[in-house]
Amino acid sequence: MKFDEFNNIEVPEEVDVFIKNGVKKAEKVKQKRGIKKCVVAAVTLVLCCGILVNDNTWALVDSITSKIEYYFGANKNEFEEYKMGVEQSASDKNVTLTLKEAMLEDGEFILNINMDFSKKELDKNDMITNYMPQIKEIYIDGKKFLPSSAMQTFGISEEENINDIKEMDNIDFLTKLQIESTSYEDNNVLENLDKSKNHDVKVVFGKIEKMAGNSVGGSIRGNWEFNFTINAKEMEGRTKVYNIDKEVEIKENNKTTLLKFKELRISPLYARLYLDAESTGSEDFLNNISIEAVDQAGNLILEGVGGDSSYVDGKNKYINLVSEKDLYQDGNKIDTGKIEYVKIIPVKLTEGGSVAKRYKDKAIIVNLK
Repeated sequence: MKFDEFNNIEVPEEVDVFIKNGVKKAEKVKQKRGIKKCVVAAVTLVLCCGILVNDNTWALVDSITSKIEYYFGANKNEFEEYKMGVEQSASDKNVTLTLKEAMLEDGEFILNINMDFSKKELDKNDMITNYMPQIKEIYIDGKKFLPSSAMQTFGISEEENINDIKEMDNIDFLTKLQIESTSYEDNNVLENLDKSKNHDVKVVFGKIEKMAGNSVGGSIRGNWEFNFTINAKEMEGRTKVYNIDKEVEIKENNKTTLLKFKELRISPLYARLYLDAESTGSEDFLNNISIEAVDQAGNLILEGVGGDSSYVDGKNKYINLVSEKDLYQDGNKIDTGKIEYVKIIPVKLTEGGSVAKRYKDKAIIVNLK
């Protein structure tokens, strides 16, 4: 795209420069979508070009990064029937947050947000990518839910350089929050919503946390509140639930691990296997027992298990463990419609995390057809 294509459009000079810089970044992302990643904590955060002035700017610049689909590698507008365009801004402490899109997935609340520091003075060597908004409260139809702890991934285009980042005063990112109710037993939020109506949602950010650079842990405290409605009917209708209700016990070297498989849930974005468990004999997580799940062709669908444990009456007890897979891999979606069955295989892991043994005789088959 040539920048002189903008010559016949009357826009303020600062907006014109802003648009042209955004075009450069959007084209870089289109040409090479490789991401440099580093794990931090809390929620999923993906950094990209922050450019969205109005609807005309979207049409001119074709800013693919301003849609949730971009982050998953899905086709443009592929999630239109599931998500809600919000386009609300809230400002406090010279920081403006704009909630552009929201989507209530089967196990996650997904927010597409822009953070604007154009009125905030930063230290000379500081940059906007060192900061991340922290959600304080989430309410759905007046019921309070907790944003549970999850992995957080920062990323920028491989062609982006440090000077580009320092000059940015606003940036887009995606927040993916796993939602739990305050009762701790209600992880499947969609299952208990009335699918026939819209739902009132309130999201409150309480601070902008500094995650990197000097003075790590320093925060900008304030109040950024968003109120909107969202509908879960289409997402719920496309989410398939397969009840399992089977147990597998593994005994080895005076260690016992009991896996209680509950259900497999497949939404348009994720496959998730839910289970509870108990273990005795060591303090290792599940005695280093994990799972693999493959389809009829041997393709790996799920691997690994995550969650929390508690020690009760001499046993390590685990509630609401989950094995999760993003269905969009390298720009290609796993076609779950072609999967006839999933075979869940318990595995023994080494201290380094590689598979030492597969308990194929204890495998469980979950038929999807």
